[in-house]
Amino acid sequence: MTRIVLLRSHLAQKIRNFIVKQIFCISVIRRAIANRLSGIMIGYPDSPLNVGSARGLRGPQPGQRMISARGSEGGGIPCFILAARDCAEARAMIARHASLLMSEVRRPPDENGIWLVRPDGYVAATAKSGNWAVIDMALKGMAAETSTLMKN
Repeated sequence: MTRIVLLRSHLAQKIRNFIVKQIFCISVIRRAIANRLSGIMIGYPDSPLNVGSARGLRGPQPGQRMISARGSEGGGIPCFILAARDCAEARAMIARHASLLMSEVRRPPDENGIWLVRPDGYVAATAKSGNWAVIDMALKGMAAETSTLMKN
């Protein structure tokens, strides 16, 4: 709920303006307001696009934004990002879902987990290291959705 305060007293207006100006000089407050207004801090924890969630990992959960992630290579077609340890299983997952995933494995926020990040930077699924079935299931679901959309 937004409230607009109209002040009749000229002195009260000057005091209010002075206080607001002083508050906006603090960089932490300016950044917090800018983040809030830009929508960067919005999350979608209950989205039907979210698949798996692993507890105990340090990093964003499904529906939260992974700030450093961008899902396009050189301005091309937007792709999902796989953030995990660079291992044979990760490279096999990228090969299996080459049409959906970026060609490189990104560093995960926690070495004990796997993150599947949507092209818009929001986490679609998380899993503990070695639990590739969750990520594979999420990507198969996305591939099926894409196929259905292409037919219509």
